[in-house]
Amino acid sequence: MKSNWLQFKNVEIRIGEESIIKDLSLELALNEHCAVIGPNGSGKSTLINTIGRLFYPVVKNGSYLKIFDNELINIWDMRKNVAFVKSDIDLRISRSQKVKDILISGFYGTIGINKNTIPLDIYESKASKILDELNLAQISHKKYSELSDGQKRKVLIARAITNDPKVLVLDEPTAMLDLKSSYDIIKLLSNLANTNTTLLYTTNTLDNIIPETQRVIFIKQGVIISSGTPDKMLNSESLSKLFDTKIKVYRHDNYWRSTPNY
Repeated sequence: MKSNWLQFKNVEIRIGEESIIKDLSLELALNEHCAVIGPNGSGKSTLINTIGRLFYPVVKNGSYLKIFDNELINIWDMRKNVAFVKSDIDLRISRSQKVKDILISGFYGTIGINKNTIPLDIYESKASKILDELNLAQISHKKYSELSDGQKRKVLIARAITNDPKVLVLDEPTAMLDLKSSYDIIKLLSNLANTNTTLLYTTNTLDNIIPETQRVIFIKQGVIISSGTPDKMLNSESLSKLFDTKIKVYRHDNYWRSTPNY
């Protein structure tokens, strides 16, 4: 029997007077890798920020948000189980921080470390191990400002997994990356999917859906409109409706691709 790590029931998220998420009900299970796909502005990032407790649901009868069966969520306890990779983390990292120090800061739940921090030997050792596993050892002493966008994204993922989270949540992990960097991130996520880490990630393109994905969730205008296995969801008819344009979907070497169907 699958154990749910996330439960939304009739959740509504408002920003100002506007409802960005509307009556959202959703259950996500451990060891079930999920992709949330939808057009820009559909509510994907709002969903991720709600899980991360940056947004709070409107209080109303019959509505709840549970993470690992708890409605009263201690943010520090949650971070031991759920890690996040989002663009705002990149903006908060000092460009003078070195890569290895950025990883070590993950153990402390901070964004970088200061000059007075003396890392524990176990943190130094584990950070080095992760850098080796993710093929980042050669840039471990580089400053963040010296990295390419693809390298920065890898470092953010490396930092996120320092505490061995049960769940890794990523908001459009390949956004703004070139083809090579995107492929590198997709390969990295595939590797992580074959560990004990459950993945939840958002995307607005089929190219970023990894073969290990077991469930695809369609979101549009703040509403989850359908959910199911990739084979059920990723077809020309469904994607054309989701994006309001004619799309031809095909599969090649276990990856999904799309072209215009004019």
